Amino acid sequence: MGTMLQAQGLPAGGSPEVLMLENPKRILDIQLAYAKAGAQIIETNTFGANRLKLAEFNCQDKVREINTLAVRLAREAAGPDGLVAGLVGPTGQFPRPIGTVSFTELRDVFREQIQALSLAGADMIYLQTFSDLGEARAAYLAARDVTTLPVAVSLTYDLNLRTLTGTDPVTAASVFAALGADMLGVNCGFGPEEMLSVLDSYRKTCKLPLLVEPNAGLPVLVDGKSVFPMSPEEMADFVPMMLELGVRYIGSCCGSTPEHTRAIAR
Repeated sequence: MGTMLQAQGLPAGGSPEVLMLENPKRILDIQLAYAKAGAQIIETNTFGANRLKLAEFNCQDKVREINTLAVRLAREAAGPDGLVAGLVGPTGQFPRPIGTVSFTELRDVFREQIQALSLAGADMIYLQTFSDLGEARAAYLAARDVTTLPVAVSLTYDLNLRTLTGTDPVTAASVFAALGADMLGVNCGFGPEEMLSVLDSYRKTCKLPLLVEPNAGLPVLVDGKSVFPMSPEEMADFVPMMLELGVRYIGSCCGSTPEHTRAIAR
């Protein structure tokens, strides 16, 4: 979503969620493009739709409005045979002692957003791009507080296979398998080749269905801008290897387009 909107002129640091309030058709058109390319699950445009992130745009009182609209648009794009994943991203804050926000407050922030997504009719809750195990736990427990929908948890790692705050894939898999997550994933950070090691660690540690959304390769700087070099066909070449590792939900992240989805689906 970010890649597509930035290509259409969304400035760096702009909010896709606030843009959606002003121009919902732009969001719907992008989601329709992915559905037509073969996506069976459409994510809601709610990555930053929690009150801490929305406060940066003075929209902290619009959590329910934004999440409800996002589910409606994703449902329209998914059509009668598709599913809607209620997308929940990190708050931009770390729980104490690393940050200044308490675990209880983070859980409350996530509870508000997830309840709105659930009541609006999402088919699952997708916790995506978490780089701190504590914040991911807060989001997961918040989901269990307010909904019986399936919950997927996806973390992002660096090239040393650690999250920003130092968690390795084996620890993450152990924690979320014990907590009862329905799916475990890895997204963002790097391309599909680098994700194979994470997926292998997940598979050796737990039996959860796995989810993966790689970037379109590792970004390179061209004329001061990040460019993701991997073609749709190159990304799709990794699909058989991912399936062998137990992946059952495959998408794509930064730098990808509907053409990447089309190649993956094919």
